[in-house]
Amino acid sequence: MEPQREERRRSVRTAREGPVTLRAAMPAVRIIHAQLMDESIEGFRVSHQDRWLESGVVVEFEAAGRHGSARVMWTRRQHGINESGLYILPKAE
Repeated sequence: MEPQREERRRSVRTAREGPVTLRAAMPAVRIIHAQLMDESIEGFRVSHQDRWLESGVVVEFEAAGRHGSARVMWTRRQHGINESGLYILPKAE
């Protein structure tokens, strides 16, 4: 049995589905095709097959009519699938 984790999210997440394209420069440009799992006003969670997407990486994203920059906050492998949580970065003025 897995221990209960304390909820640390500040915004409500809504389940969503659809394709997400992530573009990372690590060190060469890498395009990652992912699937949206849920989203909030501050971020989103995706599933993907990329082993190199790790905490701290900044990506450009396109998903569900939204685009911008996001930072990978965490990545885990669960049931043979990688999941990552991303925080949407504020747009530069």
